[in-house]
Amino acid sequence: MKHKTTFALCLSVIVLTSAVVASVAILLFERQDSVALHQRINQLKAKNATLEAQLRNAQQLTSADSQDIAARPDAGNSTQ
Repeated sequence: MKHKTTFALCLSVIVLTSAVVASVAILLFERQDSVALHQRINQLKAKNATLEAQLRNAQQLTSADSQDIAARPDAGNSTQ
């Protein structure tokens, strides 16, 4: 009976140790995934800022062009 109890305890320790090792491996994997995700978020934020600046620039150019056209003496007078 003592041998069965010792075997059961050893088996329990092995199972628990395996569970701990698996949990630590999953946590490390998730941490790496989280770091990669944060890097990607930062890249997208930088790209978004660049695209917003380009959009504002394009809108300003379009607005300036519209004002130039409206300021012309012949604006709105088309000859057909």
